[in-house]
Amino acid sequence: MKHFTQARVILVTLLAHSAFASTQEDANRFIDELLGQRLRQEAYRFQLDGVPLDDFKFKIKKELELGILPTHRDIKANFTNGMLKGLTMLRRKAGCNPTVYVENKVTLTCPLDVSNTEATYTSFVKGFNIVGQVKEVGVKVKIIDTFVNFEIQEEQNQHPAVKTFHIDKLRTLVEMPDIGFNEERQSKFKEEVEKGVHPLIFNALTGKFLDALNSALRQNNVKLPPV
Repeated sequence: MKHFTQARVILVTLLAHSAFASTQEDANRFIDELLGQRLRQEAYRFQLDGVPLDDFKFKIKKELELGILPTHRDIKANFTNGMLKGLTMLRRKAGCNPTVYVENKVTLTCPLDVSNTEATYTSFVKGFNIVGQVKEVGVKVKIIDTFVNFEIQEEQNQHPAVKTFHIDKLRTLVEMPDIGFNEERQSKFKEEVEKGVHPLIFNALTGKFLDALNSALRQNNVKLPPV
């Protein structure tokens, strides 16, 4: 009888634990609702359909034949009307981890895929021909194969908040029309575009977009799945 009572207590304890324990499905559902619904409510306030990006410019020095005679003009490019688009289309990369306690705080971690976003710019380029004309060029910088290490924590009687938002490496692909550069100068041009725009994309993701996420987490009745 004693053994039967002990077994029943263990069974009840296990059933109670399973009734409240978080699952991957719970975590996935929370993140899907956060990104697909709650974040959308913050889109207008935080300009998520097109986050403005700062202007930038660069210069690529002309090449010299035998170190003396110029073979090209200097390339000068100014970039304006920058926008980061697609932030309301972000989704989780795969399955999230069930919530756990970390330092007595409910914690949820989930990798986010930011590969649906792209930066667009209007560029005014000079130096693509020997005459020195200026051409207006539309340039896209697409984010590819890039993921965010994303972690949310919730203290007792507090709203959840983003604890970790870390991008290991930003990978991009520059798309632009052919304006007459040879292969080497085209490659250098795209490298300079990436150098100029990468920090601006980082600033937008860790600034306005992160603010929007935290605002979405402060909406009514937002609670992480219980551990």
